[in-house]
Amino acid sequence: MPLLIRGVYYEGWRPAQTPADERQPAEFATVVASQLPPNFGREALRATQAVFRPPGIRIRVTDLSEETMPINATTFGAITINGKTYDHDVIIRLAGAVEKRRKRLSKEMYGTSHIVSKAEAKFVFEDDCELLIVGAGQDGNVRLSPEASEYFDKKHCRVVLQRTPEAVLTYNKSPQKKKAALMHVTC
Repeated sequence: MPLLIRGVYYEGWRPAQTPADERQPAEFATVVASQLPPNFGREALRATQAVFRPPGIRIRVTDLSEETMPINATTFGAITINGKTYDHDVIIRLAGAVEKRRKRLSKEMYGTSHIVSKAEAKFVFEDDCELLIVGAGQDGNVRLSPEASEYFDKKHCRVVLQRTPEAVLTYNKSPQKKKAALMHVTC
């Protein structure tokens, strides 16, 4: 159960009785940072934004030029690439072409598309690919099977697996030229 709901309903927390003077995100992040463990290892503002980002809110990428920003946005069930919105999982090839993900290759093996099979890994991989960024869904439910992971290792292809909103940023900011992506757009 979300902490906020638990606090209100089960622990008697009342927001009106504990007002805060912080009105700017950076001010609030400073308060949060003061209460985090010293070895937290994350920037307080980014951690705070991740916690308070409501599900289904569209993430827009605004800090990059259009030339380095092929993925414009993602939301639950959709991803926008070069201005075109797709309502299904996608693969972005080395040359930038966008294809529909072939989830059945994993579903046939595992009964779910949340585990990437070796067969799907072979379909996704292209010769010379050095980096594959996997958007594991809005909640991060996708993972590689051990066989798929081993396959990418043998091909010397580094795999970065992140929740899809973070994977979008990683893909857009990566200076790597020989990169591809697999983006899961739902859970």
